[in-house]
Amino acid sequence: MILNAYRTCMVEYNLDMDEDNFCTTSYSEKEAYEIIIKRFSNGNIKPDAVITHDGVLCGGAYYALQSLDIQVPEDVLIVQGTSMFVNPVLKKRVSYIDRDDKELCQKAVSMLVQLIKGQELTDKQVYVYPKLKETVITEKQLVIQNT
Repeated sequence: MILNAYRTCMVEYNLDMDEDNFCTTSYSEKEAYEIIIKRFSNGNIKPDAVITHDGVLCGGAYYALQSLDIQVPEDVLIVQGTSMFVNPVLKKRVSYIDRDDKELCQKAVSMLVQLIKGQELTDKQVYVYPKLKETVITEKQLVIQNT
């Protein structure tokens, strides 16, 4: 679901998208670490940013890049896709997307209650408008428009 959202945004903003640059993982710091090591060790991939879903994957990506002597945020930016569980050790080194998870959960529970009661859903989609929290300032600026 999240990967599809990234694809949709890339298309919507007419950004080049190479499917080889996308990867999926379970919610495991170790697996995120291993994927980043594998993708960056050959020296061919030089991305500007790594976008992770949450703090667990963010930690795995950060420590993998660090072990390869790739500096965050100087060489590669890391953007954590949620503000829940921002690793306090990494908070000054990564950026994250701040969204109102409480509002999202309240809307989801409300929809679930409607379904349990056999009612028609009043809303079929939930919109939560996130904001990019840039905690690091570097020469490589992550530009996000219309957030």
